[in-house]
Amino acid sequence: MKSIVLRFRGARALSDFGLAKLLPELKKAHPGVRGVAAEFWHFAETDAEPQDDEKRLLERLLRYGRPPQGEHAGHTLFLVVPRLGTISPWSSKATDIARNCGLKGVRRIERGVAYYLALGSSGPADQRVRITPRVAPLLHDRMTQNVLASLDEAEGLFRHVAPRALGRVALPQLDEANARLGLALSEDEIGYL
Repeated sequence: MKSIVLRFRGARALSDFGLAKLLPELKKAHPGVRGVAAEFWHFAETDAEPQDDEKRLLERLLRYGRPPQGEHAGHTLFLVVPRLGTISPWSSKATDIARNCGLKGVRRIERGVAYYLALGSSGPADQRVRITPRVAPLLHDRMTQNVLASLDEAEGLFRHVAPRALGRVALPQLDEANARLGLALSEDEIGYL
């Protein structure tokens, strides 16, 4: 059965202090960064288009914290979400709360943080390719999160795939499997294994 994914803009994700602390690190990683904003976005997978009263209730549940500040047109988006293919602890609790409030059609709710970077003179599309490898590590934990380039890509959070057969990796191929599978094992961990 096809599901529907709804998007809800949330509150500010970082305090002014948190943004002020992050900005110099971003500028150090790429001098073209001029400013940063961060806000939560919520994504809800539902069985069908919710009724108006259900949608209002869902919006009310997801409205908390300080409201977002302005629009970010022309800024470069880095959307940090839980690692694709996983369900975050936040999601489990938020989904339970929605269902306990009578929203039976909600399959799952997930939350991401949208970082909007104001960049220097050249266009955001051109800059994104060059700055992603330097900036993304400052915004997410590669073990538990992914960085996406658009809100549309967040639908991947709800991609349902059939389980695959168990695979085995020979110890001499552990380095290659680490890179291929994105295991993020350190040299020490590989040596230990």
